[in-house]
Amino acid sequence: MKTAEQTARAQAERMANEKAVSDGATLPFPNPWDAVDLTKVAAPASAKELKLSYQRWSELCRKRPRKAHLH
Repeated sequence: MKTAEQTARAQAERMANEKAVSDGATLPFPNPWDAVDLTKVAAPASAKELKLSYQRWSELCRKRPRKAHLH
């Protein structure tokens, strides 16, 4: 598939999703990661919900320990 075709398809999918949101319908092209993201919050999330979501995400996806460079 060519890049122009991919771009056109992606734009069409985004427009379809935006229309579904404005109509209150389910997304025709949902993000596959949303199904496995345990920290996902609803679009009108409060600051408290976002903070709790980020805390949960940081527990699940901890940073790797930094390498200690020895001289």
